[in-house]
Amino acid sequence: MSRPSLLALLLAGALLPGAPAAWAQQQQGQTQTSGEQSQQGSASQSGTAPTTVMPATPGQNSAQQGESGQTQTSGSATATAATTPPLTGAEQYTLSRMGVGRTYLIPSFQFAQSVSTAGTGPFGTASVDSVSTLSGSFDLNYLWSKYAFSARYDGTGFLYNQQSEYNNSAHLFTFSQRVMGRRSSFLLSDAVSYLPEASFGYSRFNGIGSGLYDYGGLFGANVSNLNTTFLPNQSILTGASSRVSNTVVGEYDYALSPLSSFTLTGSYALLRFPSSDFINSDDAIAQVGYNRMLSPRNTLAVSYQAEIFQYNQSQGNFTNHVLQLVFGRTLTDRLHFQVGAGPQINVFNSTGQNGKDWRTSWQLSSLLSYQLRRFTLGFNYQHYTSGGSGVYQGAQTDYAEVFMSTPLSPRTTMSWNFGYARNSNLQEQLTGVSSNAYNSWYGTINVQRLLNRYMTLFVGYNLQQQIAPAPTCIGTTCGTFYTQQYFSFGLSWHPSRVPEQDQNQGPIRMY
Repeated sequence: MSRPSLLALLLAGALLPGAPAAWAQQQQGQTQTSGEQSQQGSASQSGTAPTTVMPATPGQNSAQQGESGQTQTSGSATATAATTPPLTGAEQYTLSRMGVGRTYLIPSFQFAQSVSTAGTGPFGTASVDSVSTLSGSFDLNYLWSKYAFSARYDGTGFLYNQQSEYNNSAHLFTFSQRVMGRRSSFLLSDAVSYLPEASFGYSRFNGIGSGLYDYGGLFGANVSNLNTTFLPNQSILTGASSRVSNTVVGEYDYALSPLSSFTLTGSYALLRFPSSDFINSDDAIAQVGYNRMLSPRNTLAVSYQAEIFQYNQSQGNFTNHVLQLVFGRTLTDRLHFQVGAGPQINVFNSTGQNGKDWRTSWQLSSLLSYQLRRFTLGFNYQHYTSGGSGVYQGAQTDYAEVFMSTPLSPRTTMSWNFGYARNSNLQEQLTGVSSNAYNSWYGTINVQRLLNRYMTLFVGYNLQQQIAPAPTCIGTTCGTFYTQQYFSFGLSWHPSRVPEQDQNQGPIRMY
């Protein structure tokens, strides 16, 4: 795809939702207890979050209980149930989704002026240039009777002042459709992206500091809220190398009882490098899980996952089998923690040099979300087998991320986002050879200042670094220590935000 056509696609995607004002409405419906919901099994009115409750999720029960121990019968319980995924599902459990039970359309536009540096060594000043960035996005959420639909598009085009060969654009489109019945639900989700470089720590969607908080920033374009194991890994920094990724997920959930549920999930993902010689990969997953609620705040789950990795090389294909036990605890609607661990087996199509064609190891996933009135904290750690980021034919991947956000004043907010990833060659581990590893990390600091109801001023700094076993090249300069920095400031236009809590307030007005 040529650069002019990509920029045209950016402008089209950004201008389609560009009405001067956005629309939104709060869902209305009769208040029901969870017991009434299970008897009636249908929504009271069209446009209200569906009443189907998938139990066996932390903080959710057939009788929602507050901190005082009394049953809550507000519409927030219904909305939370409709948007809270099970522990063994394809979507992450995040506090930002709890209580979202409205229909809305939110467009936004941003302009940023930046200074970008890249090169070898700790400072990476081999290439310094100024960059102009224009971004646009829309976020759509629509609820009716037994269906919930959401979609989002983000597009960014950037122009370099001196190095015009780096002019490019980035695009991301995601959608999710959930169909809910009396005891079951079905989810269909898709996430497709075009990026000019690896998504790990990628900061150019909507400009640094524009307010796009993406928990799970290892896949910096992951606004679809899918678990990282279902997405192509891109945590090895490969410089300017365009790539296309696409992930399609289908999930079926069935409530066996008010305290237990069954999930069946399938997905297919691909990663392609149309303009470079990195390794293309395909990834298919089948997963089955069982969730059991131990108490209104604690849930225990078990899952089995079978995964197939295929590459454009003649060899290197393998399968991965994981059995995992997961525990989740939600203390309040502002604090959630979950951890899962279990054994995994990698089975390779070709026999290794020592006659061994399989490898045993372990997998671990953990998530912490803590949200207060003036402070937000998120932590995520994963140890798992990935596709290799286009560099390896399979990798053992570790990564950890921390996100923090706090207001400095009623109109000013500061946020920090830090991540670290380590990828070691899975094929070398099979043959008993000491595995070389890529060690990558990033850090982002954002400051936002609300100027009025529609405009936000933002300033940000992003740093990406990597120590690699093989040289990474920036132009004609190559080295094993790669650094990229990005200083940015700009303006963002947006309508009024859609609140995510308090389902009992009046109709939403978009200022």
